[in-house]
Amino acid sequence: MGRDNTANRKSLSLRLSLLVFGVVLATWLIPSVVRAGTAANVAEVVGTPITRQVFDHWMFVTAKSSASRGQAVIVPADPPRFTECITRVRETSPRHRHDSEKILRDDCGQLFVSLRDQVLDFLITAHWLEDRAFTDHIAFTPAQVRRAFAADKREQFQTPGDFKAFLTETGQTIEDVIFRVRVTLIYQALLNKEHLTPTALSTEVAHLFKSRTTCARYYAMSDCVRP
Repeated sequence: MGRDNTANRKSLSLRLSLLVFGVVLATWLIPSVVRAGTAANVAEVVGTPITRQVFDHWMFVTAKSSASRGQAVIVPADPPRFTECITRVRETSPRHRHDSEKILRDDCGQLFVSLRDQVLDFLITAHWLEDRAFTDHIAFTPAQVRRAFAADKREQFQTPGDFKAFLTETGQTIEDVIFRVRVTLIYQALLNKEHLTPTALSTEVAHLFKSRTTCARYYAMSDCVRP
């Protein structure tokens, strides 16, 4: 166990994020309201939808994880007008309170694209990995995942309070972290079984599944094709 708890928390966050591969099937994710005029699903991956609830949850996690301590978390989740985002910026950032609506809308749009691309790359790739694992008959039981989670948690955190602080800092739930651990196990198993490098595995799953991955309007990015 390292002496710097903050560094350990960030280490786990970075390691799980770089291994990246949490598939969100999740009824356990934090729900959000689907706004009028926006799609209920932001993408469909080989027949499985990525819902707005799931997308908005991971937008929040990504925004919160990248925010500096004490900085307001801005989640631009209402394209293309970004009315809620503009209001949130004006409420939380005095120096931008009197910026024009156009300037703030442009800023919210740029932030949306940055966060959107990170989140959808994360979610879509995760689904691809799970689909590839299914064809290879790779699966882990809940008990196996829990044991891996417990071992990782013991290695990285001295006390339950340290782990709780990590969840607060990153906006994640326990279930989020457990699920990341589960898919990390799948990811490593795929690498081992297929004898592939990470780059080769990424290329393979994109080749297999990208043509069957579509994104709704405002959510199109490099991992999907428009319907």
